[in-house]
Amino acid sequence: MKRSGLSLSRLSRLVLLTASLSGLTGCGAEPGPAPSPAPLAVGDECPPGGCEDLIVGDAEVDQKTDGVWTEALKCKPIPDLEPLGSPSIVVSLDGLTIRLTDAATGFEKVYPIGPGAIEDGESLTPTSTGLPQGIFFARADVPAKVDNVSASRAVWAWNYSCRFWGEGLPYFAGLPFIRLEGTSRAVYGFHGPIDKFTKPEGGELRRGFVSHGCIRMAADDIVELFALIQGHKTPVRIQKSIDRDAQGRAVDVEDNWMLSECEADADCRFEGGICRRNGWSGRGFCTRACEASCPDKAGYPLTRCVANPDDLAEGICLPEPSSTTDGCRRYGAFAEVTTPAFNNPDADREVCMPGPQGFIGSRCLADSDCDRGRCAPLDAQDDQSVGVCSEGCSGLCPDSPGAPSTFCVEDTLNVSNSLDGMCAAVCNLPADCPLGFECAEAARLGQPDRVRKICAPAP
Repeated sequence: MKRSGLSLSRLSRLVLLTASLSGLTGCGAEPGPAPSPAPLAVGDECPPGGCEDLIVGDAEVDQKTDGVWTEALKCKPIPDLEPLGSPSIVVSLDGLTIRLTDAATGFEKVYPIGPGAIEDGESLTPTSTGLPQGIFFARADVPAKVDNVSASRAVWAWNYSCRFWGEGLPYFAGLPFIRLEGTSRAVYGFHGPIDKFTKPEGGELRRGFVSHGCIRMAADDIVELFALIQGHKTPVRIQKSIDRDAQGRAVDVEDNWMLSECEADADCRFEGGICRRNGWSGRGFCTRACEASCPDKAGYPLTRCVANPDDLAEGICLPEPSSTTDGCRRYGAFAEVTTPAFNNPDADREVCMPGPQGFIGSRCLADSDCDRGRCAPLDAQDDQSVGVCSEGCSGLCPDSPGAPSTFCVEDTLNVSNSLDGMCAAVCNLPADCPLGFECAEAARLGQPDRVRKICAPAP
C-alpha cells in the first residue's frame, strides 16, 4: 500500500486544532464563503474552522491509500429498507448507545456510539433533557442530498445520504450525515466513525467519548439508521444517564462487553462472560474469569487480569481507565485503582474496580466513600446499611465538574446535627438516580416556591 502523507503544514494544523478543543463549537461545517457579520441561525454555515467534528484523542490521522482519496470519495450503499412509521431515538452518553424505536410497529434496535469527548467533566455532545420538550430533532424529513466530490464545492444539507468533506479531509467517507435541529447554531448530528476513514466500508468505530460533539456510529449502523428514519422529523432525546427500559434494566447492544450491567451470567453475551456484583452500585457487572491474561475487543479499552475484591482467589478481567470512557466514571460506581496482577504480585495493573463515586448524591457504604460530608444511611435504624453521600446546608450546596449539580433541601436523613438542610443531587430523569432512589420534586430549604427534581430515597 502506498502511503502518501499529509503535508507538514496541514498535519500541524490538524494537531493544533485537535488539541484546542475549546476553540471549536460543534460539527458539520463545510468549506465555503466567509459568513456574514449577522448572527448565524441554525442551519447556516459556521465560521471558518468553527464547527467541525475533528478527530479527538489518540486516533491517528488517516493517510491516503494510493495517492488519492479513492474509497473515502465513494458514496456507500444505503440498504433497501422500509422506513419506520413513527421512529424515535434515545441517545445515552454514559451508556454509549442509541436506541431506535417505532411506536407504530414495536420495532427496537440498539447501536453503539462514539459521542463527544469529555471536557471539564462533561461530554461535548449536548443533552436535551433540560429543554422544555426534552428533545432535539433529526431532520430526515427533508430531501437527502449527495455531497460534491470537490472540497471547494462541498454541499450544506440537513440530511445527507452521502457526505465527504470536513476541514479539507473526506473523513465523512461517503456515509450518511443527519443533522440535529435544536442543539445550537453549530448543528450537531449523526455520522460515520471517522477513524480509518479510507477503508472501503468507511472506517472503524471506537465506542467511547471520542468526537467533538457529533455522534459517531459504525458504518453499517449509520446507513441503516438513515434508511429507517427517512421522511420523518424524528424526536431525539440525548441524556447523560444510562438508558433503561420499563423494568429499569440497562439498555445495551447485543454483543455487549466488560462492565455492561447484568443480573445473571446469561446477560453477559460474550465468550466466558460472568456476572459479578458491585456493592456500591447495587447492580451486577459483566466480566470474565482469568488466570493471567484477558481478551481485548476492537474499539474498547484494554482489559487486565486482577483479583476479584469480593473473592481474592478468583481472577477477573477489568478494563483499564481510558480517556474514551472518562477514566472509569462512565461505568458508574467504579474507581481507578492500581492493584497487583492476579497470580503476579510484582506487576501492578491500573483498572476500573468497583468503588465509590464520591460526589454528593452517590451511593456509599462508609464515610470514607464520600469526597466531602458523610455517608448518611438510608435506614436510620442500621448504620451499616447503604447510604448516600451528603452534607449539611443552610441554602447553597457545592458543585463539582462531571458530577450532578446539587440542591439544598430539608434534611430527612439526619445528615447534620447543626444545620436544617442536606445537599442532594439534581436529576431530570429517573435514570439519573442510583438504585434505590427516585427523581422527585423537592423545595429548596426555606424557599417553598423554589422547586427542583432531586434524587431522593425511594419509599
